[in-house]
Amino acid sequence: MFKRILVATLILATATVSSVLYISASMNSTSDSHTSWIDHYSTETELIWNSDLIVHAKVRSTESQQRVDMVFSLFTLEIIKVYAGDNGNSDVTVLMTGGSTGEMTTKAPHDTPLLSKEGEYLLFLVRTDEGHYLVSGGYQGLGKLDKNGRISFSNVDEATEGINNLSLSELTHKLVSPAVSDSRIAVVDTPTRTGMQGVMRPRMNKRYDFDTAITDSEAIADISILSWLCEDENNTFFSATINSSLKGTIPESIVLMQGGTSQWTSSTYPLFKVGDHLFLFLKEAHGVEYENAYWILGGFTTVMDVVFTENKAYLMDRHGIISGSIDNAMGIPDEQFTSVSTTITGDLREKIFAADPLLIQLNGVHKGVIQYDEICEKIGDAIANTTW
Repeated sequence: MFKRILVATLILATATVSSVLYISASMNSTSDSHTSWIDHYSTETELIWNSDLIVHAKVRSTESQQRVDMVFSLFTLEIIKVYAGDNGNSDVTVLMTGGSTGEMTTKAPHDTPLLSKEGEYLLFLVRTDEGHYLVSGGYQGLGKLDKNGRISFSNVDEATEGINNLSLSELTHKLVSPAVSDSRIAVVDTPTRTGMQGVMRPRMNKRYDFDTAITDSEAIADISILSWLCEDENNTFFSATINSSLKGTIPESIVLMQGGTSQWTSSTYPLFKVGDHLFLFLKEAHGVEYENAYWILGGFTTVMDVVFTENKAYLMDRHGIISGSIDNAMGIPDEQFTSVSTTITGDLREKIFAADPLLIQLNGVHKGVIQYDEICEKIGDAIANTTW
């Protein structure tokens, strides 16, 4: 639980004053010693959950305000991105201790420097009854972006040590992770799922079938796409949660790499979208920006969609390689999996196309169908009978 820090502020007659830690004091008809409280958070989850607004922003304008015997600065923000909360498309103003009216100057606390027009910030904010916002936890909710686009806090503590030095895309991954699980977090769906400049030819170093995919993968998992994060020259990155894992030790929340970008994608491999429920063979990625990043073994050839009908789960094999349906079409018998009826297959195809109409445009996909329980049993048997 978060701790309470006691702050004493002198209140003069018929005047409203905010304490040095941004707490608005009530009016009092007589001079009195007023005690206010400010929240201080012991974990990043508390900081996130107790903030009314989390934004990437810069300063549009500044106004100095004298409140009794102190000067405060009221910053109007230009919002670049909202990560959590809703400002209702209205201006966001942040009140901070410190500033100068010309006649009076108040120094800002050393651990909470005033915002500048030259900087960009990540701000965790709480709304006041006056309509403006305060920095959550005093200094805790004030992060500045450095020249490399990474978040830097002036006073790193237990609430910000896991956020300090993250990039904004890494922050998005953390915010949508199951550990935070806050419905106010604004997820980002894939901006463009097919290449705007054209189609690229996928490069396949090795073709994987069911057996080699099990052997060569480091993890086999049922996952859901939570949010689009970013892209580099060749790959797109998504935040994903692990629903279940059949092989390997894998974190509950991962970054999934998919080959292709908004500029170039394979003709049969559109980029994933938020909500996609997938069954994948994975390898850990190295040399990328993210921790716990994984790429898909075999690329598009091993991707399977998880689809339910009549309360039973099936895997829709996009390219028929894992299920063996492509081999059957070529006259090569494959009896690894129980045949699924054409009626159920048709129903599953209708469901997957209704959920993602873009897949209808892909010629010949999802012809292979595997019962979910059956593939889990076969993977378990294969792992049990193999010395890794």
